[in-house]
Amino acid sequence: MASLSTKIKLYCEANSKVADFQNNIKLQDDSDGKGAYIKTWSVDGLAKPTDSQLASYETAGNTEESNN
Repeated sequence: MASLSTKIKLYCEANSKVADFQNNIKLQDDSDGKGAYIKTWSVDGLAKPTDSQLASYETAGNTEESNN
């Protein structure tokens, strides 16, 4: 299963944006069994992705992670 950060990176790239996890995107995991989620999103000109949009990057994310 591709990580949330990989799927976000691919989503941003597909929309000609850079996924800047230091400044514009913050992920959080509350250790409640639900996994990581997007805590803050401030990518200029790009809406925060829905769960469905991120799920569409699962296969591409798995491929990218395998290649790395």
